[in-house]
Amino acid sequence: MNDIVAPYLEVEGIRAAALVSAQGLLVASVGAIDLNLEALAAYVATIMSSATSLANELNAGSLKSVSLKLPECVLFLALVSDDLFLVLVGDDAGVLAQGKALPV
Repeated sequence: MNDIVAPYLEVEGIRAAALVSAQGLLVASVGAIDLNLEALAAYVATIMSSATSLANELNAGSLKSVSLKLPECVLFLALVSDDLFLVLVGDDAGVLAQGKALPV
């Protein structure tokens, strides 16, 4: 399954890409970063669950993605299916600037 996320590393600024289950399990990952991707997967599931609840509370429609800008990196989280999320880790240029154009 790593071959599914590998093409995302070709996007400028993206350092890692992963698929995460809604239960917080790491399904696939690629990239050379100093992160515990299994721990990240657990956090992503919690973030996406909370963001979905917030969208429902606001009657804002279905959640499509969440972006987190941190001092050292940017995370782009996108819903792929009801139980699978795409996670991209990188810098502003690769993740936020191109996030809308990335195929999910």
